[in-house]
Amino acid sequence: MPRLLASMVMVPLLTVVAIYIGYWGGYLILVGVEGQSGYVYGQQFYKLLALRDLGIAVIKGLVFGMIIALVGCWKGYRTQGGAEGVGNAPTSSVVTSFPVDPHLRLLSRKLLLV
Repeated sequence: MPRLLASMVMVPLLTVVAIYIGYWGGYLILVGVEGQSGYVYGQQFYKLLALRDLGIAVIKGLVFGMIIALVGCWKGYRTQGGAEGVGNAPTSSVVTSFPVDPHLRLLSRKLLLV
């Protein structure tokens, strides 16, 4: 349970950090490389960004964090074969998550963007 809770808290926070870094990365490219106005960039960013978009990103982070933790814990609890099995469990959980990820993205897109 603590791993699940930690993942459900940290993945949305990492999503917010990624949005913040993306904002400043775009700012640096537009102002530093292109020579455009930083004020206009900030205005347009906040004009185009809706609070609903941030909410959707955080909710998706919460759900993806839950799925990551559940698959990882499930594979970890079912590990057999000693140290070699423990070494193979993370790879197995990533391989298991690959088919789940696109389906979950499609489902979240259908549910959250309607």
